[in-house]
Amino acid sequence: MPDPVPNSRAKNPGKAAMSVLAIRQGEPRDLILAVGALKAISDAHPRAKLTLVTSPASEAFAKVCPFVDDVVSDLEHDDKRRRASRLNELRRAGFDMIYDLDGDARSAALFQAFKPRFGALPPWSGPAPGAPFPPPEPIEGMNEVERLSVQLIAAGTVPIDTVVRPDLAWVRPVLKNPPRLQPAYFGIQADFALIALPSAKPDTPMYWPKAEVAELCQRLTEAKVTPVLTGTRDTGLFAQEVEMQVRSAKNLVARADTTQLIALAENASVVIGPDSVAIQAAGLMGTPCILLRADEAVKVRQDAPLTPQKIILHDGRLQTITADTVWRTMSMWNLFPNARAS
Repeated sequence: MPDPVPNSRAKNPGKAAMSVLAIRQGEPRDLILAVGALKAISDAHPRAKLTLVTSPASEAFAKVCPFVDDVVSDLEHDDKRRRASRLNELRRAGFDMIYDLDGDARSAALFQAFKPRFGALPPWSGPAPGAPFPPPEPIEGMNEVERLSVQLIAAGTVPIDTVVRPDLAWVRPVLKNPPRLQPAYFGIQADFALIALPSAKPDTPMYWPKAEVAELCQRLTEAKVTPVLTGTRDTGLFAQEVEMQVRSAKNLVARADTTQLIALAENASVVIGPDSVAIQAAGLMGTPCILLRADEAVKVRQDAPLTPQKIILHDGRLQTITADTVWRTMSMWNLFPNARAS
């Protein structure tokens, strides 16, 4: 990581802050990786109400996060008047500190929108040009947790050398570990492997052929391991067709929410798939995982799950990665003693 130095020109309000805003939009996977940063912000401003701006896709998970007091998810609403009303409401709130945890063009536009309310510069931590708490330029290949750690150090929010690694151990106790977080809720009674399906579009680099997924599911079944399929809604038909070929497979596409995927990733023997909630949660929970990627090596390093128990299978197109390759990779961990030799 670069050597960040807290900004001496701007003053972080620290424990005196009464109202703090954090911005983390995007998919639930993105919010999961920012949980450590949100906890660090909450700890640094213990008296403050912490409001989180997030996306509709991440709203449900944000609302159960114990480090967040209020959630705003309509800044991208289709109704322009509703968006404008919410933005004006946030500007009038007079936040003592604002953390842009996205660091993209969208949040930089929010920085410009906040300027008139504060008369000059809002108390903003992030890379937007002119922000009073700018982080250093990220090093190529730096992962998201490293980037957020450097940002909070530069803002004076956490001590130098702090790593804001997310901890998801709160999910079960906060929700009181209900039956819906148990594998049995989905009819899973034995060891299982969680397979996060990549894109279902054959013309994309992230397409993994149905025959390979089905073959992997068959091998898992023969090893007395239940294959459990997850993915976004666009993989629903793909998953149904795999399920028809391998009847033992459990199709949970669009059935499991973020907290359920986290719980499943914790209980799984292994998690396989592209960068996703399941893969990132597996890394944070210590579950072995196999990341499937079809892009440049730098991006692979940035998105790799945060665990030493990972293997990355990387090629220009996932179609070249066979079920046999994945199976042999899993065999290196000796996870399935009932597996047949191949």
